[in-house]
Amino acid sequence: MDRPASRAHGSARHRRRLSRNTSGRGRTPDFAVSLPLRVVHLTREYLDHDATSTPEQLRRVRRRVRHELRDVTVRMQWEGPRTAAATSRTFHQLGRLCGAAPGRQGVFVPRQLDRHDLKAGLRRLAELPAPARADLPGISPTRTRQRLTGAIIAHTAMRCLGIAHVTLSPWAVQEGVLLTQLQERRVPRERLGEKRAPLGEAQAGRLPTGAG
Repeated sequence: MDRPASRAHGSARHRRRLSRNTSGRGRTPDFAVSLPLRVVHLTREYLDHDATSTPEQLRRVRRRVRHELRDVTVRMQWEGPRTAAATSRTFHQLGRLCGAAPGRQGVFVPRQLDRHDLKAGLRRLAELPAPARADLPGISPTRTRQRLTGAIIAHTAMRCLGIAHVTLSPWAVQEGVLLTQLQERRVPRERLGEKRAPLGEAQAGRLPTGAG
């Protein structure tokens, strides 16, 4: 991982919302875009079945993802991201499929998803009928169809953007908004000192109870 001052790239929320992609040189993104790459919708459109998927079905999903990413790819490649992070549950479950530490080990355990490993994981998902995918590590029984679609989106995006691996972040948009709000509302220590006299000075001007 590069130092915090390096450029950063993030890809978030493929599950219930539009795909959000951001990039920037510091803590806050300089570029952000939402793309119509919802896993639920693409699954219904291309892979809504329990049987194993054909190579042509997989190619159709890849073509759709590349089409939606074409303009974003040019911008983000121009930025040249050095650090890539992913926050969605889809990426986390795919990371678990590819060998990342399970969630019970805590949020501070480093987790990473390599594109090479993801390609192998995608192949495993595609070779199995949807019900059998639930036996794989990290794959939720209620998301067996969607995880194949998510794997195609994730691998295609990483390949188009030239990203070899992503760091799996335990925090996403809502945590970032919360931390930003807390930071903006925090009162500097100097201002607190102006409003509140030191404890010793406050007690020095106070007479003991019953004195006088």
